[in-house]
Amino acid sequence: MSFHIDTGHPRNGLIFWVLILIWLLFYPNTPYLLTDLFHLSLLNPYGTNGLLRLNDIMWLKFSLLLISTLFSTILGMWGLDKVSKAITARLRFISYGLNIWSLSF
Repeated sequence: MSFHIDTGHPRNGLIFWVLILIWLLFYPNTPYLLTDLFHLSLLNPYGTNGLLRLNDIMWLKFSLLLISTLFSTILGMWGLDKVSKAITARLRFISYGLNIWSLSF
């Protein structure tokens, strides 16, 4: 959703702020994905001798969980950067517009 938020100045400010609000409702799920890494301990990676097991299925599950969590977190941070730039640009534009408007009177 963050990639549909334009960093320019969209014509309709209401749509922009509604998109930001909807994005903000779902964003907390992104850092929460990092807590999924705690489930790696459920894979029981250590054998009875204390060394790592050489189980292909366990390492496949480990890899899939790690790759998906890291990819989703990086994508979420990229979206956060894009949204923060869009909000900054929008507020700067509003502030600039208010300063010109107040100088004209």
